[in-house]
Amino acid sequence: MSTDISWNEVARHLQATKAITDAFIDLVRQHRDRFIYGTDAVKPESLAQYFRQAHDFDPVFQRIRDEVGPGALADLRHANLERLLIAARRDAQQWAYVQLRSGRWDEVLAELTPEHRRFLDRWMARYALERDESALARPDSEVPVVGPGDWRNPADEATGQLRNLLRWHNAVTPEAVSAEKLITWKLVRASLQASVEDHRRARDRRATQRREGAGPPQAHDTAALGLVDAAGAPYTVDALVAADQAGRALGDPATAGACWARCSAPSSTRTPPTARWRASAPGSS
Repeated sequence: MSTDISWNEVARHLQATKAITDAFIDLVRQHRDRFIYGTDAVKPESLAQYFRQAHDFDPVFQRIRDEVGPGALADLRHANLERLLIAARRDAQQWAYVQLRSGRWDEVLAELTPEHRRFLDRWMARYALERDESALARPDSEVPVVGPGDWRNPADEATGQLRNLLRWHNAVTPEAVSAEKLITWKLVRASLQASVEDHRRARDRRATQRREGAGPPQAHDTAALGLVDAAGAPYTVDALVAADQAGRALGDPATAGACWARCSAPSSTRTPPTARWRASAPGSS
């Protein structure tokens, strides 16, 4: 699990007190490969605002460089993210290659224009020649093969995105891309088909809802199940989700249990994140 810290609010909270900053520096020292830094910014209206988070983080970056080392700062600033992106590109390309070779997508590929089909064929040939087998996370035989599903059925919502992909890929011609001819019959037809399909799916959803009625009331906690904490308070849905995610990420049932209790507590009694970090920081009283 990696944590993205590129946000103005994170910079502010990490420097709320020296104890919090010290705790973060120590965390980087122990887990320097688990932090990534990107380009997130909250509604920047100028270039200066866009780069504000880097400016705000500068004191922290200097301390990491001086106290943990230039290598740790390089990992946090760019190297960790670069490794993740390289691995993601490798895995995504291998997955696409396996799917296209499987034969399950042949009917879909046949719907592409000759130009787009040639593009895919060239990519397949180049990938087969250039890929490094030793760098793959697993062999092709272990990559699950999935089919396109019931993609010809306009009522199938799960494959609606695939139909739209085919529709617009075939409708956007080189003339449209170069702005030589922005309005073409293919674009008009694709727009009409998409509108009709969306209307039909919405109509079918409304009809299904009317047949099934309102359904059971929406649950917000575990009161109806009799699942309560030591104080007799039911766990909230937020607590269940947070506990499951914490348990999956850390593999620690105790952490998941603590997350249940913290997230289920009334908002007025919850400990603010900054206060929790301050309380756990080295040297805090």
